Amino acid sequence: MLHRIKLMVDYCCPPVWWDDGYRVGPVELSDLPITRELRDRLGRWADMYDSTLDMNYPPDSGFENVSDFLAFDDEGEQLWLSLISELSPDYDVLYRSARSTKVLSNPAELADLPPARDVASDNLRKPQ
Repeated sequence: MLHRIKLMVDYCCPPVWWDDGYRVGPVELSDLPITRELRDRLGRWADMYDSTLDMNYPPDSGFENVSDFLAFDDEGEQLWLSLISELSPDYDVLYRSARSTKVLSNPAELADLPPARDVASDNLRKPQ
């Protein structure tokens, strides 16, 4: 049976979610048959996103600067490719990029997204 999961971030949650129609919610990373290195990278990526949360006023949350957003976006894409590599053919791995609300199913679709630098300002912390 093919498992379907989605790589995406949400505050204070693991970055991998069930997307197979009958299971919902986040996937425990320890339940995936992936290397410890990839599991650790996924955890660090989620932590990077969690660090952008403004607990005093969540709508002002965002990255401190463009380079932080670009590094986050690049790591997300690399993580997606690594998940596909380690989990195929038993898992279909989708990805919701920080650059778009569209859920991607094929790495070739990354070319259709706006350049990260063009959307970086939408993902920065709001001035106080």
